[in-house]
Amino acid sequence: MPILYQFLGSHFCEKARWALAYKGVPYREINLIPGPHLRTTRRIAKKTSLPILVDGDAVVQGSAKIISFLDNKHLRTPLTPTNIHDASMAHEWERYLDRNVGIPLRAFFYHYAFRDRALVTDFLLRGAPWWGRPFYWFAYPVIKRAMKRSMGIDESTVGAARSRFLFACDKLDERLSTHKFLAGPSFSRADLTASALLFHRWSDTWRAPPEVEELMRQLEDRPFYRWARAIYREYRPP
Repeated sequence: MPILYQFLGSHFCEKARWALAYKGVPYREINLIPGPHLRTTRRIAKKTSLPILVDGDAVVQGSAKIISFLDNKHLRTPLTPTNIHDASMAHEWERYLDRNVGIPLRAFFYHYAFRDRALVTDFLLRGAPWWGRPFYWFAYPVIKRAMKRSMGIDESTVGAARSRFLFACDKLDERLSTHKFLAGPSFSRADLTASALLFHRWSDTWRAPPEVEELMRQLEDRPFYRWARAIYREYRPP
């Protein structure tokens, strides 16, 4: 059975979970803890990022590569359009959304979450092994510094992250004003990405800092937001 190594709260890992569920592929999840996860990722893959899917001899790292791997192995319910032009557009949208929604939204979230140790610890340790909480009791300051450094989070970058995210929201609104889906005539990896990167808003697991919650409330009536929520409800298997 395939194994998905993940951070339970990561929206990039949600992309991989969604793709596996959409294709009906049984798999097992292993939830890792930021910091100690390095021991596992360095052992099984070339980089330290998650998600990682291990399927037999195949080790696939990154949500986009996992979707492509699943499309090549499980031909039913494709997430990449069969039309060459639509496929190219789907990949382009996915890359754009990863860079301009996923990464800046993550930075914006953690910038404020790290001000509330209890909140961010609960978020990082969801689904984690029992020893995660005592480990974080003394290791949290080191983990916090390492995560902020790796994501480039500081007072000078949070404004740019917010602006990039909001510009991407405008681009989504523009596209969806004339199209039901982002790439082609049916649901694809592009739509999955757009909705998955906001998945905390569609699930019951979201607990955000007030600054992030306020930003999201301001977006609730936007066309892209309503569309992304509808995509999640219709196409995300339980």
